[in-house]
Formats: sequence, structure tokens, C-alpha cells
Amino acid sequence: HNIGINSNASVIIGGDGNYILDNSLYSGVFCGIGNTISDGSTYATILGGYYNAVGKSDYNSVIMGGEQNSIGNGSPNCGIIAGGFNSINGLIKNSVVLGGTGITVTQSDTVYVPDLVIKRVSIPTSSGDTVGDIGSISWDDNYFYTKTNNGWGRIPLDYGF
Repeated sequence: HNIGINSNASVIIGGDGNYILDNSLYSGVFCGIGNTISDGSTYATILGGYYNAVGKSDYNSVIMGGEQNSIGNGSPNCGIIAGGFNSINGLIKNSVVLGGTGITVTQSDTVYVPDLVIKRVSIPTSSGDTVGDIGSISWDDNYFYTKTNNGWGRIPLDYGF
């Protein structure tokens, strides 16, 4: 357990080799075994346990799930929310991994979600229906709907492929 010499308001609660190095402000490690927040990591947090790491010079990064996740250097505003063996490396910015295992983030401004299931809230009754926000999607047995600046549009579903 170490907290670097310039780590203000940092916390380690878990056990086994956790450390927060110099210049890490307002950062924390909450669960145990080998978690790391490296040099220059401001506002970074690790909550899950087991070999997690936040790389050098990361800002506003978070790892919440356990098991060997990492966020590489130069990755501000990124996070790994759950799963194991996931990583955000290099100069990737503003990306998130939500669940899954073995996901390597390769694009900035991207959300990685394995097997995404979207719960439909409502189905529009016409192109001028006020339900939903721009970017909303919905579906029924015959159409896929999306809301744009011009109202709801729809695409027929093809079951003959």
C-alpha cells in the first residue's frame, strides 16, 4: 500500500500491493490485489479488485469492474465499467467499455457494449408523433423507427434474407 508524495485526498481501502503514485490528486483504490493509479492520474478511481490499472497521465478515468482491466496512458475521460481483461490503450479519449470480456478499445469517442439489448419504451403512431427525442429508436414486427429533426422515419423489416 502506497500513496505517492503529492497524492492529495487519495484513499486505498483494499489490500495487497495497491499504490497511487506521485502527483495523483483525488484518486482512490477501493478493492484489493495489485490495483494501480499511476503518475499524473487526476480524479481516477478503481473500485473493482484484481490487477486493474490506470495508466500514466490519465485524467478523469475510472475502472469499476474487477479482473485485470487497464486504461493506458493519454486516455482522459475514459472508463471501464464492468467485465474482465478489457483495456483502453494509447491516445484513446472519451471512450467507455460497458461489460464484456476481452475488449480492447481502439477508437476515441466510442462506447463498447457486447451484445447490446435496447428496451423499447414506445412505438410512434405517425411521423409527427411527439414521443421520444431526436436519436431515439424503436421497432415493431414490421418496421424499424428512428426520430430525426424531421420527425419519425421508418424502414420496413425484411424477413426473407
